[in-house]
Amino acid sequence: MPPREYPAAALADIDATGVHPVEIGGMKILLVRDGDTIHAIGATCPHAGGPLAEGIRHGDRVICPWHKAAFCVRSGALLEPPALDPLPRFAARVAEGQVLVTLPAEPPPKAKHRADDRCFVIVGGGAAGTV
Repeated sequence: MPPREYPAAALADIDATGVHPVEIGGMKILLVRDGDTIHAIGATCPHAGGPLAEGIRHGDRVICPWHKAAFCVRSGALLEPPALDPLPRFAARVAEGQVLVTLPAEPPPKAKHRADDRCFVIVGGGAAGTV
């Protein structure tokens, strides 16, 4: 099955400096406006599942509200940990005031958390002990 384009939102409904969460075909997607250009990336942080729509957009990055991982809103690239994986990116365009997002024929693979056989002991009651 080839990729398919879906209507996602009206361009006018997307704040010029914020983010706009949508769900298409069971996939949570974050729409980010940059003038008349729209970027579409995964809406869930691959680190612990934080809802990126509740995070902060700062320029070309969105910061997860849970553990502060940062991602590029243009490419989905990981910019700052604690996440280890990037966000999926989707093709998006604007036609007649509507945002259209193309979903792949197969859903993007889920983030694979890298195994780490090391053992750590966290001493103290600071932020590191709560994660």
